[in-house]
Amino acid sequence: MKKTVVLLAALMLALAGCGGSSGDDKKAAENISKSIREDSDAISQKDADCFAEKVVDNVGVDSLKKYGVLDDDLAVKDDVENVKMSEDDAEGAADAFTDCIDYDKFFSEALGDDLGDEVVDCLKEAINEDKYHDLMKATFQGDQAAATEAMSDAAACMTQ
Repeated sequence: MKKTVVLLAALMLALAGCGGSSGDDKKAAENISKSIREDSDAISQKDADCFAEKVVDNVGVDSLKKYGVLDDDLAVKDDVENVKMSEDDAEGAADAFTDCIDYDKFFSEALGDDLGDEVVDCLKEAINEDKYHDLMKATFQGDQAAATEAMSDAAACMTQ
């Protein structure tokens, strides 16, 4: 009996280390999702949860704290606009965003109805998912020049 209990305990520890997320990962993802939903009606709860889980998996809680996205209590900080991630972490965060967020819905709602059909059509052509990924990656890196480059075609639409 004692041998069985020890074997089960070892198996549970092994399983906990494989695949499951830690309490910190879960809390961080919940807080990130909540923050996204508070900031944007254009992103569904499902999409926000997906992004939050993937960004925690791709970047990691410790790195998100180091970058100033999360505080020590794993709450999302108020000012996360000046984040400067490494290239790999920015790629992981951008992947999480483009993998999870309904791009067409988000893009349509972000544009609104005030621009006119011609400008909206131009923008939809200029900012495809690949360019949006590049923009998100540049934004997560704090690379203003790369963000501007990713948006260059879109900027031309606005000057029509």
